[in-house]
Amino acid sequence: MDIQKNQCLCEKVKSSHMHSLRDWTCLNEIKYTDSVAARQSAQMQEYTCDVILKEIQARTKWAMEDVDKKIEFRLNDIKFWMGELTKLIKDNVEETKALEACIVRLKNALEATKEPLCLARKCIDIRECRNGIDLVADNVHYELAKEIDIFCGIQQLLIRTIEQAEEQLRLNRKSAYNLRRDYESKDTAKKQEELAKAISGYENTIALDKCCPQANSISPSEWVISVKKNLQEGERQIHNSLQLRGIIENILNQIYEDQIKQIEATNRAIRKRIDEIRDAKHAIEENIGSIMKQILEIEENITKLKDAICNILKVAQIVETKQNVRDCRPVNERTKDAPYYRMLEQKNDLRNDLSILHKKIHDSEVELKSLRRRQLDLEEEIQLKSKTLHIEEVQVQSIRPSILIQKF
Repeated sequence: MDIQKNQCLCEKVKSSHMHSLRDWTCLNEIKYTDSVAARQSAQMQEYTCDVILKEIQARTKWAMEDVDKKIEFRLNDIKFWMGELTKLIKDNVEETKALEACIVRLKNALEATKEPLCLARKCIDIRECRNGIDLVADNVHYELAKEIDIFCGIQQLLIRTIEQAEEQLRLNRKSAYNLRRDYESKDTAKKQEELAKAISGYENTIALDKCCPQANSISPSEWVISVKKNLQEGERQIHNSLQLRGIIENILNQIYEDQIKQIEATNRAIRKRIDEIRDAKHAIEENIGSIMKQILEIEENITKLKDAICNILKVAQIVETKQNVRDCRPVNERTKDAPYYRMLEQKNDLRNDLSILHKKIHDSEVELKSLRRRQLDLEEEIQLKSKTLHIEEVQVQSIRPSILIQKF
């Protein structure tokens, strides 16, 4: 009853703008319910955020570790290929030095052929001073000409080989340049990778100019192919250089043997020719001795023939005198007797003997002139042989020891 009275009293005293207690109670309950729901939703959101943050942190940490791991793999790849490049660069440097030494040897060998070639030509020129029949294209001339041909051929071969070696040297240096450039590129990449790996927190970040990825970036497989191609090219040039050095060694050995062989052949030919000239000169000297002896004999024979003619003339004078004496006999005693015919016969015999002796003297004088001409010819031939012997033995042979062949 009291409550009802109070409600009635309140209804009488409340103004038109006031809410009822019931509204107040409902509204409070609604607000309380909404606040509880909001608080529960916020709590759920907070829990969800914590879960997401943990997941993101874990994923970020795993991603960073995975990135570092992949960078480490990348670094290992770069270091491996840098090691391969280092070994190949070292091999290239050693091979280039060896090839340079071979080129120096080739140039020295080429320079060493100039003096022997000049001396061989000088020998030819000296032998051109021979005269007469001794100016002959003998075996010495053939060997000297062959010697000159060999020296000229060796010079041409060495020039071509030097050109090939210098071209290979250029290729070696080009290959070394490409290898070093590739090594430097990978060294820069290694440093960048190490720097990237070292950045583990925000405090490690540094201010860098942003590098935009290039449009022509290559894939890892293409990168490996590029490195291998560069290495294969370097190995190919080293292999070519090794082969060329082997060829150069064979060439240097062969030209040394060829030069020694030909010079020995020429020297043997010169010694043989000197012996032949000396033997020919000795034979001529013996022959001229025999001719001089024969001349003396013919001269003595002519003297004997002339003495015989004088004796015959004396006998003819005696016979003539005898005949004149007998012609002084009395007329009736002048008979053509046996002494008369015998003296006529004797006079004819004497005339025949004189004719024969005169002919013999003439023939002997002809032979004497011929012998003396042969004597002069042989004396000239001896002088010729003496000059030729001097050319071969003194002038030419004295030059030959100056031809020194070195092995390079």
